Amino acid sequence: MLESGFEGSDPFAGFTNRQSCCTYSVTASTDHPHEGLQSFRSEVRAGDPPVSKGYRAELTTPSIRDTGDMWYGWSMYFETPVSDGYWTGGFGGHFVQWHPANSTGSASLSLWGSDGIWDVATNPEGDGSAVHHAPGKLRIEGNKWHDIVFHVNWSTGIVQFWLNDSLLVNLEGIDYAAGPGQYFKFGMNKWGNGPGPTHDWVIYYDNLKIGRNVTFKDVAPVN
Repeated sequence: MLESGFEGSDPFAGFTNRQSCCTYSVTASTDHPHEGLQSFRSEVRAGDPPVSKGYRAELTTPSIRDTGDMWYGWSMYFETPVSDGYWTGGFGGHFVQWHPANSTGSASLSLWGSDGIWDVATNPEGDGSAVHHAPGKLRIEGNKWHDIVFHVNWSTGIVQFWLNDSLLVNLEGIDYAAGPGQYFKFGMNKWGNGPGPTHDWVIYYDNLKIGRNVTFKDVAPVN
């Protein structure tokens, strides 16, 4: 099981940082720790040079194989852009993705903020046919921590998403077994500097836990 609070002198031990452009893109910050003293600060700015055809501040987990019955848990804090207490940076990007195991596809599974709304997208073929799931159209509150848990059985097609201990997405039969495979990317990918309230994004991540054949309790962040 992988566990990281992004602490100490080597906060990104166990991760690979090859999906960012600049020194400010991926950092360990003391500004908003959820637990401990530090968290992972992911920043994408307008004018960033593209990385793999996107504007990215992502980490990968080379020691983790995203196969079988997997559980993922972490916490997120949306700092910029925020207006009237809500995140307003949802145009053209996602916060976490499972990328197909090839160099050309689109995310097999991802967490978006479409129009400032929590949104899970499934795309088992890794092509351009993503299906979006945004039950209740819950707006993303800024400047507070949110606890996230995903349960994905990549063999049987179960996809479950909890937000702050509430199960929002509960899917079966998503045919990942027939797809190209996938791997986890943690952080922001923004693929367009199109219209929106602002083009600079800052999000903090903490308490990442990933395990196979474990339970909700094993990966859920501590409130």
